[in-house]
Amino acid sequence: LLGDPRVQSSFLTTDADSDTAFNDVPFATMTLLSNKRFHSKVVVDSVFRTELPSRYGRDALCVNIRHPAEPGSILRLLNVHLDSLHSQFRRTLQIHVLADLLREPGCKGGIVASDFNAILHGSKSGPDGGATWGVGAKLEDGLEPGRLDKVVMLGLQPNEIKILQPGLIGGNTRWNDHCGLHCTFTL
Repeated sequence: LLGDPRVQSSFLTTDADSDTAFNDVPFATMTLLSNKRFHSKVVVDSVFRTELPSRYGRDALCVNIRHPAEPGSILRLLNVHLDSLHSQFRRTLQIHVLADLLREPGCKGGIVASDFNAILHGSKSGPDGGATWGVGAKLEDGLEPGRLDKVVMLGLQPNEIKILQPGLIGGNTRWNDHCGLHCTFTL
């Protein structure tokens, strides 16, 4: 992904130069920020990771954006890959950590987004389908496509969310086993 010229020319990327973010982990997160959106009025303040209570060593990748209308305050983007496999207790703890990150002093709200993984029966789908995982792929063990990816907001007004199908690398390899979510919002 990072080697693709379209990504290199169109996005700011977190952890692109990190030697540790992608070593010895089965899953990793990174955040792509559109160069069209991040200019003189919207500026990245800081990027860090916060460990989550997790059986699998998961974390939240936090990107702080300077709030354009309120100097000294930030909006926080949290990119997550939450635990799966029937762990309601851990999920509750993970959600509390994420909520606390959005309510820290100086933070005027933000977004938690990405792979929420289903932990309860019925949490893989919604009333209109909207599958974001397993779409167009051959799945094993009786698995079916599901709505695993979500966007949650605090202090922002959602405008639109679209599901983006993953592209192909070299004509036959999918970029990801999840669809992307393109979310626009108003401050």
